[in-house]
Amino acid sequence: MSVESYGVSKKVIAKYLKHQRKMYLYQKNYYSTTLEDGSRDHSTEKKFAEEYESYVAPVIHKIIERTRLGEKLEITQSDKYVLTWFLRIQNARIPVARELVAV
Repeated sequence: MSVESYGVSKKVIAKYLKHQRKMYLYQKNYYSTTLEDGSRDHSTEKKFAEEYESYVAPVIHKIIERTRLGEKLEITQSDKYVLTWFLRIQNARIPVARELVAV
C-alpha cells in the first residue's frame, strides 16, 4: 500500500522529512501529559508496554529463538497479522506520524 492511498504524496513526506528530521523520531515527553501539579503522567506509555508489547512478545521471541538455533522459520498467518498490527502501531507512535496527519 502506498502513501498516496492515505492521501499523502511522497513529495510532501520527503519535504517534511528533509526540513525537520530531528523532531521526527524523538520528542521528550512525547507520550506523557503534564498534570496540574506539574508532574508528568506516563500512563499511556505504560499501557502500551503492558498491553501491546506483551501481545507481540511471544511472536518476536519465537522468531529470535528459531533464528538463533538455525531452525526453519515458519511464520503463521496469525503471526503475520500480529507483527503487521504491531508495526503499524509502532509507526503511529513516532512524531512524524502525528505531524503527517496534520498536513
